[in-house]
Amino acid sequence: MGKLTKKETGILSLVLTSWGLILIGSGYTMNGMVKPTENPNNNLEVIHKRVAEIKSNEIKLKDMKLEVNQPLSVNVRDYLENIDNIDQEVLKLLKLDTSTVKTNEAGSYTYTITYKKKKYNGSFVIKEKELPNVDLTVKNLSLTIGSPLSTDKQVYIKETLSDEVKEHILIDLTGVDTQKVGNYKMLFEKLKKNNKCSGMQNILKPIMVTLEKKEYGALIENQELILNSGFLIEDFGDG
Repeated sequence: MGKLTKKETGILSLVLTSWGLILIGSGYTMNGMVKPTENPNNNLEVIHKRVAEIKSNEIKLKDMKLEVNQPLSVNVRDYLENIDNIDQEVLKLLKLDTSTVKTNEAGSYTYTITYKKKKYNGSFVIKEKELPNVDLTVKNLSLTIGSPLSTDKQVYIKETLSDEVKEHILIDLTGVDTQKVGNYKMLFEKLKKNNKCSGMQNILKPIMVTLEKKEYGALIENQELILNSGFLIEDFGDG
């Protein structure tokens, strides 16, 4: 094929352009012009992504609980129920107030989170520390007359006591007279309701008491509690 004339080249370029092709120079090199097809799903995915990124910024607070004498968190994020649905910019504007919560005293309190002058109140419960659930047995002890009584609670209990348990045990030895020979009963009380006293020392003679009707009723209703505290009661009356 010979060299195309200028007129023929122009006609050929016009024809090829109408087919979506461009003839470059007078040679035979051509670049295809392909119009990209639109994918409506791409636009849909972008819209869905943008909608998913929109957060409600609704303030929802947790019901907080903490054992007595434990430190309070000062991070407002720890108090939010829906932290993942709040923008970072909004989080920066939240102000936490726990000044009314007494960590050294068990009870129910209220904490506050403020956002743009609007206050949200949440509940905060300070609870007594849970003690290990253990059974304790009181020892039977013998002392030489005139010997001093030990102040170590471990002396009076068979099981090995942790310092934590010791702090919640009350032993009353005021009824023990070390200057007189005799059998005495010490009062042993654990300040945890679920624990039980599995050992008791009987006194030489039972103590008889006369009660009013109300007192008698209260005594009968609480026999199990009294027994767990180390006292055995029997009804000698006629009701």
